[in-house]
Amino acid sequence: MRIKAIALLIIVFIAGLAVFSWWSTYSQTVFAELEGTLAAQLTNSLGTKVTIGQLHTAGLTSATVDDVTIFDKQGREMAAIKQVTVSYNVLALLRGQTTMDALKKITLSQAAIVLVEEADGTWNVACLKQEAKPDSPEFSGNVVLEQASIQVRSRKGQWDFDEIDGQFTIDGSQTVDAILTASHNASPLQIQGSLNNSKNSLWLTVKAEQLNPANYQALVPDGTELNFTAGLLKQVEVTVVKSPKGLRYAGKFGLDNLAAQVAGIPVEQAQGNVMFSNESVYILGSHALVASQPVTVLGKIGIAGDQPVFDLKVGSPGFDPTVINGNLPVTGIVKFEATVAGTLSDPVVAAKVTAAQGTVANYSLQTAKANLRFAGNILTFDNFSASMLGGQVQGQGEFDIVSSRYQLQLAGENLDAAAVQELPLELSGRGKVSLSVSGQGSDWQSMAGMAAVTLAAGNINGIPYNTMSTLIERSGNKTTVEYCNAALPTGYVAANGLLQGEQLTMKVSGQGIALQDIDDAIVKNSNFAGIVAFDGEITGTTAAPAIALTFDIANLKANEQVLGTATGKLTADCQQVTLNQVLLTDGPASHEVTGKILLTGSEPELNLAVISHAARAETFARMIMPELKVTGNVDHELSLTGPLSNPNFQGKIILTQGSLYGQLIAKAEGSYERKDGAVTVNNLDVVSLGTSIKLSGTVAADNSLHFAVNAQNVKLGRLRVNYPYPVIGKVNISGQVTGTVASPRLEGQLEAPLVLLNGQEIKNIFSHLTYQDGHATIRELHFAQGTGNYVFAGAADLNTKEIDGLLKVENGELAGILAIANIPERGIRGRLNGEIALNGSITNPDVLLRGAISRGQIKNYSLDSIDIDAELTNQIITINKFMGKQGVDGILVARGQADLNGAIDMEFGGRDIETGILPALFDTTVETKGKFSFNAQATGQTADPNVAVSLEIKDGSVANAEFDNLYGLFIYNQGSIHVNQLFLARGPYKASAYGVVPLKALNSQGRSKADITDRMDLKLRLDNADLSILPMLTKEVAWATGPTTGEISVGGTLAQPTLNGQLTVVKGAIKLADLNEPIQNVGVDIRFQDDTITINDFDGQMGGGSYALNGSARLNGLALDHYNLKLSLDHLGIKHKYFAGPLDGVVSLTSEKGKPQLSGKLTIEDATVNIPAVPEGGELAWDTGLDVELVIGNKVRMYNPYLYDFLAAGKVKFSGTLQKPRAAGRIEARRGTVKYLTNRFNIESGSAEFTQYDSIIPIIKVKANAKLQRTRIDLVINGPATAMDLTLTSDPAMSQQEIMSILTLSGGDFSKSNSQARHDSVLGHDQLVNLLNTGLQMRFIAEIENSMQNALGVDEFRLAKSSIFDTYSSRESQDNSDSSFQGYNLEIGKYLTDKLLLSYTMDLDQQKNSVSLRYDLNKRLSVGGTFGGTNNGLFIIETRTNF
Repeated sequence: MRIKAIALLIIVFIAGLAVFSWWSTYSQTVFAELEGTLAAQLTNSLGTKVTIGQLHTAGLTSATVDDVTIFDKQGREMAAIKQVTVSYNVLALLRGQTTMDALKKITLSQAAIVLVEEADGTWNVACLKQEAKPDSPEFSGNVVLEQASIQVRSRKGQWDFDEIDGQFTIDGSQTVDAILTASHNASPLQIQGSLNNSKNSLWLTVKAEQLNPANYQALVPDGTELNFTAGLLKQVEVTVVKSPKGLRYAGKFGLDNLAAQVAGIPVEQAQGNVMFSNESVYILGSHALVASQPVTVLGKIGIAGDQPVFDLKVGSPGFDPTVINGNLPVTGIVKFEATVAGTLSDPVVAAKVTAAQGTVANYSLQTAKANLRFAGNILTFDNFSASMLGGQVQGQGEFDIVSSRYQLQLAGENLDAAAVQELPLELSGRGKVSLSVSGQGSDWQSMAGMAAVTLAAGNINGIPYNTMSTLIERSGNKTTVEYCNAALPTGYVAANGLLQGEQLTMKVSGQGIALQDIDDAIVKNSNFAGIVAFDGEITGTTAAPAIALTFDIANLKANEQVLGTATGKLTADCQQVTLNQVLLTDGPASHEVTGKILLTGSEPELNLAVISHAARAETFARMIMPELKVTGNVDHELSLTGPLSNPNFQGKIILTQGSLYGQLIAKAEGSYERKDGAVTVNNLDVVSLGTSIKLSGTVAADNSLHFAVNAQNVKLGRLRVNYPYPVIGKVNISGQVTGTVASPRLEGQLEAPLVLLNGQEIKNIFSHLTYQDGHATIRELHFAQGTGNYVFAGAADLNTKEIDGLLKVENGELAGILAIANIPERGIRGRLNGEIALNGSITNPDVLLRGAISRGQIKNYSLDSIDIDAELTNQIITINKFMGKQGVDGILVARGQADLNGAIDMEFGGRDIETGILPALFDTTVETKGKFSFNAQATGQTADPNVAVSLEIKDGSVANAEFDNLYGLFIYNQGSIHVNQLFLARGPYKASAYGVVPLKALNSQGRSKADITDRMDLKLRLDNADLSILPMLTKEVAWATGPTTGEISVGGTLAQPTLNGQLTVVKGAIKLADLNEPIQNVGVDIRFQDDTITINDFDGQMGGGSYALNGSARLNGLALDHYNLKLSLDHLGIKHKYFAGPLDGVVSLTSEKGKPQLSGKLTIEDATVNIPAVPEGGELAWDTGLDVELVIGNKVRMYNPYLYDFLAAGKVKFSGTLQKPRAAGRIEARRGTVKYLTNRFNIESGSAEFTQYDSIIPIIKVKANAKLQRTRIDLVINGPATAMDLTLTSDPAMSQQEIMSILTLSGGDFSKSNSQARHDSVLGHDQLVNLLNTGLQMRFIAEIENSMQNALGVDEFRLAKSSIFDTYSSRESQDNSDSSFQGYNLEIGKYLTDKLLLSYTMDLDQQKNSVSLRYDLNKRLSVGGTFGGTNNGLFIIETRTNF
């Protein structure tokens, strides 16, 4: 089989070669024949001219034709094909079929096709359409295009397609199917289509990745306002279908940053997808910038008609609507969601709009929202709400954008009326508005509707109000104010009426209105105040209103001047204000005003007449001439004319009880006039404070004065002059007043009998002077002061304080002269004969003094006479000559110069001068006595000069130290005194010193200001000293004896001094003035080392006991600290008026936490203590802590002859500090008496309890009784010692007055008078005798008792009207009321032991006597007895009980 197959192939191959060879030879013949017939056949077949080039064979089944050209009916090349390759069936040709039948495929290479649209709308390609002929050959096959190009020329434009590849499948003359690829403007295209001639249909689909729509602008239907400017179409697909029904197309594309102009509105950055057909364009989720505003679009646009029809949903997060239509009355960026329908010429838009801010009809708004609809040029809104006019607004309405007509309904809350535009008046305030209006444009005259307004806190044409409510209706040209009520800050206003066009008819009324709130709105720059009530009518027009009012004004003020109450009638229009029957009253003052105020000029023009009675002058002055300072009561007739700012007036005036520039005026009467700014006063007579002044002249328009004045009894102290010191007195003045109102000038003659200048009496004054603005020029002045006579000429400026003058003095008092010149007298006194020249300033005058001073003094130290030639120039004192004499031998001389602010070079000398002048000159408080001779020279600076002094004082003293002689050489330099030599002698005792001590050490004020620079280096030495010098140094020492040695070096500073040396006393004795016994065996050994003071010995003996002090302390500045001192008292006997007895104890003074602490224990026994009722001494300057216990032991008697006598026991603990001590403890009174009004009360119980916090004042508790005749009186004392509460009761019971009578007038006489029931209000002889007895007891007898008791050494010594034991006398004796009971008994008692008292009683006539014993078993129980006298014997048992 394989061999057969191979053989078959070989046979076929050989047969093929044979056929090919035959065809190659025969084909040339065939093609030659075809070249002549093919072109004709094609021309015949296509119906249009066809030319071809050469045919070539290309194998057995194909051939090529070069340069094939097809022409249209007009002979234009419709297709030029470079090469046509024809594939045919050879067998068909061999069988004799036609060439067309033999064709199967035609390949057109590089075909250039031109499609032209003819003027009639047909295309040139239509010529290829052939009517099918019966049995005519038809081509069926494929036509392939390779690198073809097509040029389309239509009436709308031209498009070129190239790089066309593809094929057409042709089925005879019936159908043609095509699949092509091409490129247009570098954009690749895919084309697919089909033509069916039998059905007369065509469809064509074109696809492209991207296209530039601007290249196809011509395809946009006419009437569509769409112009592409940029961007691309992506994924384009277009299908065109032609059928017997017509041409239809559809497609889709994507938008890639597409930009276009749509109806003149720019659209940019368009993105999205679009589908379209020949009827509609569908926009699917597109977004773009429309006029630079972001917009999203969804919907369709119908394009089948004459203009696009929209059915879109449009939205934007922020859109400016004015870019669509500039006539819209809105601005701002809005967010909206809208539907758009209709056409461009007649759109219908419905939107929901919100805006953060914007404007509507020129009104700004915020946070706005509304539903909008625009159709037929009408903008309608509803559900509108916004923040506008400062509040919240809701509303609805519509606006015709063509005619600007509107309808509006608004309701607002908290709206600002000032923001409403084009109102016919100025209005401000906030409140509610309800508005329903219609109108056209901004012309408010076209408005019609109704408005209800309620406002608060605003202004109406400049008039403030608190609340305002109104209802206004407008129809046509008529505006009706139904009501308009306004509550002003004070008062209210009501109005209603009609505005017909421009014509006003309004009723107005008001009550309680503060004029100051509305005055400027009525008359600009006016200043009125008061409370107004009015009723009237407003007529005229809005441009020229007129008002007629009847008014009543209370508390009227003009320019801050009170005018009182005003009533009257007022009419006003734009021309003038007319006042009729206007009456102003203010208490007794009244003003009647009539006339007019013209308002037509540049300022108001006055034409008024005013008649005033009992008015105030300051009211007129402050309104007419504010600079004129005048007050008083005025009766006045005034005519005012001319402009308000510069009126003319004429008047007659009587002023009483007033003042001018502060000068009191009793009465002033005259006439005046003001014209063109000048005021003329005619014969004004003024009486002021006893001064009679006649004044006449003028005040010119420039306020210059030209007056003649004559004044009598002018009180200088009441003139408004800035004197440097008090000036008192009366003067008479005559002269001329010139200058200006603000600066008057007086020139004239002055006379005065007596004037006080700075407290100095000046008499018989006569002077020619001028005065202006505080500057006085005195051409001649004569006066006398005291015994002196003076002549002065000069000048003084009281403003600059400058003076210049020469004073000649005869026997003048120097202190008075210096006081008049306002110069500190510095302790200088005397009588001067000489001259004093003054110049410079009052505060720093230059003074030249030449003359003689008699009876002179320097700081209270007399100098009998002084010759002086001295001057003070610019604070420099120059003494050319100074010689003073004191007594017979005393003389004081000085000369030199001292600059009070600079250097000094002066010499002083003196002989037998009182030493008291030294501390006066050096300003020290050290007291000195004696006479001294000295020589001193001062150099350096005056404030701290260098002074060298040598002096000698005889029989003198410094402070309390007296001496026989003192000689010293001193140098003062830079605050320190250098003691080169100081020798002091007193009898045989001598002391010396040398070194340096600061001047500040001489007084406490200087010491308080000391610092580290105030150093000391002073050595003190005692030579042949003895304690007997102490009485010479202090009065506290009666006498003293004992050798004393020592030397102390004082160093360091005043702030921290040091001491080095020692002081010793051996076997000395000192008698203190207040103690009865001297201190014996005084021994002192004190060592000083820098800041440490060591007391080795400080002991002595007194009253059988002794004391010893030792320890140390540190010197810290001028005080001591670091104490470590111990004082031991061993039965130290003290005899003092307040204490007698021994004192035991140990007291230590130490330092704890940097503060001194006094601690220890003191014991008192066998002593008598007398605490004074008024303690002596003052507040302690030194403070220390306290911890001291005081023990009251056995036999301590508390005794005061006027107050008490009892035994005491107990203890008290003192703590705190010396300045703020505290005490705790208790002292009991065991037995004894207290006295009240000289009556002795026996103590039942008593104590002093120290229980008060932070105090040493004890609580005193005492119960005592006394038996007077048949009456027992009980005394109870309770309370602090400084405020004790004393209570008296009696048995039988008596009133306080009766008890006091017994105690003061004495019991026997009281009983006698009481039994007789006599109660005279006037003291009789017996009562007066008893009062005298009481006085004697309290003053004289008590002193005698105390002295005798001390002298005899007994415990009781009394003079009494009855014995302390008369309580136990017989009733018969007690009932006896004769004079035997008015005598005095002498009572003497002595404690034999601590508990046993022996008493002896006798009367002064020695007729009776008795002996008594009392023994205290304990605190509460005593036994005793009385023997002798009227009692033969009496045994006593006494008990004391507290309850």
